[in-house]
Amino acid sequence: MQESDVAEMGEQEQFYWWHICRRLVWRSILDKWLLESDNPKILESSVSRRTPQNDDGERPTQNNDLMCHPGPTGQGPSSDSGSRPGFQIESGMTKWGEITRNDASTKGMEILDVGCGGGFNLEFLRRWGKVTGIDQSEVALVSAKQHGEAEQGDALQLPRPDESIDLITAFDVLEHLLDDEAALKEWHRVLTIGGCVAISVPAYQWLYGPHDKALLHQRRYTLSKLAAKLSQAGFKPIFSSYVFMFTFPIFVAQRLLAKSLGRGAGYNAAPHPISRLLIGLGWIEAWLIRYISLPFGSSVFILAKKI
Repeated sequence: MQESDVAEMGEQEQFYWWHICRRLVWRSILDKWLLESDNPKILESSVSRRTPQNDDGERPTQNNDLMCHPGPTGQGPSSDSGSRPGFQIESGMTKWGEITRNDASTKGMEILDVGCGGGFNLEFLRRWGKVTGIDQSEVALVSAKQHGEAEQGDALQLPRPDESIDLITAFDVLEHLLDDEAALKEWHRVLTIGGCVAISVPAYQWLYGPHDKALLHQRRYTLSKLAAKLSQAGFKPIFSSYVFMFTFPIFVAQRLLAKSLGRGAGYNAAPHPISRLLIGLGWIEAWLIRYISLPFGSSVFILAKKI
């Protein structure tokens, strides 16, 4: 991938419908599993100082097998946009979509965004703790540092000591790495016991084509294949689903056509009404995924806990 491609991807992180939908879905997943303290399956901190107390001053008993370090609760909506001027899709979202810019230094979790790219997700992730982005590209880091704290680093050799991070996010990163199993073991090393990794990757190897080659993807995944790799690396998957189910038929047709013609499929700008429709479908999936795992889609999303 050329540095110009990195710069374009950084621009698209904020404006392109697919990136907006990815944030919507991850917001829904992380809110459910990290923030809902009234849910018996909430991910609870194994660090006692982060465990909430009830009215009697006692810590509630919950199923630690399905728990991670929790973030803050009761956070209100943000007014930040996250889309082009005049096309405010993420503005004012109170449930899943808002991007926060608040100082998170007092929030419990230490978060590392591996492969942070242009850094727009650093603002999104601040909802759950103090975030640092890691990326190898100097061009990407110039943009990332405008959105938050970021530094140069290798996904296979993270510049962090053992058991120092509560949440690692790797949004469409693992498929770029030659040795994905070594990466998972390295991420396991820096996570605290009970810490989580949130991973999204492209789905189905049979869809591998010119677009993947242009983006230097080494592979695509099935949900079961990624879950197995996580288990082998010492993680317990606690939530997994395919994503982008509603757009999957169009995606398949586009990719198979591009594959037959030997052409890649880049960022194709959609008219605002089409983008609104696609983001609306993302909203629906973000709501559904709080209750069910989707049976198919162009991406695999997994949240897994270090055991």
